[in-house]
Amino acid sequence: MSRLLLWLFAGLGLGGWMAYMLSQPNTPVLPVETKIFSPELLKSNFRLRNLTLGARGSVYGSRGNGLYRIIEKGQNISPIYTFPEKVTAIHESKDGLLIIATDDDHWDPLKPCKVYRSTDGGQSFQQTKTIEGGSVLWWSIDSDSAGRVYLAEYGPQRKGLSKTLWRSDDAGLNWNAIYTAPDKDKVHLHRIAVDPYTDDLWLTIGDGTNRAMLTSNDHGDHWQQVQRLQSTAVAFSEDAIFWGRDKKSKPGVLRYDRKNKTFSRWFNPRKQGNYSGSIYDMLLLPSGELIVPFMKYPKQSHVASVWRGRPGKWTRLMQLASEEGKGAGFETIAGPDKNGWVYMSGYQMKVGVE
Repeated sequence: MSRLLLWLFAGLGLGGWMAYMLSQPNTPVLPVETKIFSPELLKSNFRLRNLTLGARGSVYGSRGNGLYRIIEKGQNISPIYTFPEKVTAIHESKDGLLIIATDDDHWDPLKPCKVYRSTDGGQSFQQTKTIEGGSVLWWSIDSDSAGRVYLAEYGPQRKGLSKTLWRSDDAGLNWNAIYTAPDKDKVHLHRIAVDPYTDDLWLTIGDGTNRAMLTSNDHGDHWQQVQRLQSTAVAFSEDAIFWGRDKKSKPGVLRYDRKNKTFSRWFNPRKQGNYSGSIYDMLLLPSGELIVPFMKYPKQSHVASVWRGRPGKWTRLMQLASEEGKGAGFETIAGPDKNGWVYMSGYQMKVGVE
């Protein structure tokens, strides 16, 4: 302990010392309990993973091997289908095609990822693809206005695994590889996203020095690198694209201006206190506000949290229970559904619809 700290401790006493430490920015204050700061955020009657807003205004989710739809204005869930393996990703295209990915362990290359399609609202499913040594997760499926479907491989991250982006031109029946990432350790595909305003593709790649952000305006036939960014969340507006970062040293949200093709810092949680973390998913509301959940990994010491707002006006919606050596956070956020509800696992919030 330095002489300065010894002097502070002696002069302030134990109570004063604790008050001093708690006043310092970015000082770990763990463990903490879950706290809800917004009266709009409510506990829901169910907990689902892989939450996804479908094309018809319903939100889907999974629990283990089961696929569910949220019903009764967010008060209940309805089982749709049970798969042989654990559900890892859900997507509904604009014409009602359901694409489901399953994998009992996305880090184990010996346990394959299976891809299923349904054209009857989930009454029946047909398996159309098996991926060995790669897994499709919640951020790994999207489709464009013409019905093309895209699958990205995330994890395991070793050489020879999880490097391929697939496209189906026939509603998920057949799949063709349209991009392969460099075959290096730690390289894997993060998020594939279709820009709803242009149909352009955006693909992000991790990790570390291998990070990249690519875009394609011809359905994946050709690619251009935009930035060396490691992003795992995205939201689109008419004049901008918002990216949630997956970087410990520079957490937060970046705004990409469509006209100027420049990036700017939109939100930095560290300015609010001991808040940081990766953003796995986020949501742009009809009001123009973002809802941004931040993760905490087991070895990290910040507090996992959820924020809502825009530059100059950010509101903390909640903080999650945090303990040393344990992770916390929300993988997905979905909505607003046709009733105006937004969902995170175990929570929901009424935001209204346009």
